[in-house]
Amino acid sequence: IQEHFYKNVSVMESSEESYLSMTAQENLMDLFDTLSYPAEIIMKLRYIYGQKPGQIADFLNMSVKQVDNCIYKAKQTLKRRWKREQENH
Repeated sequence: IQEHFYKNVSVMESSEESYLSMTAQENLMDLFDTLSYPAEIIMKLRYIYGQKPGQIADFLNMSVKQVDNCIYKAKQTLKRRWKREQENH
């Protein structure tokens, strides 16, 4: 009985982690939707789909440096927005 209990708890924890992961991904998607092109697509490819900058560069016909710069600028934009929201609350 104890072994069965621990197996079920393990499954529940995995399901909960998956749900949290899905919820986090949905929140990131919504956040990235507020960015302009190509930042929106680059951030989704990088942080939702786990693509490396070289893969993204090939897909979008850009240089890796352009992709890296876009990621940096998008992060800065999101940080500024977050700070503004914190100041307004």
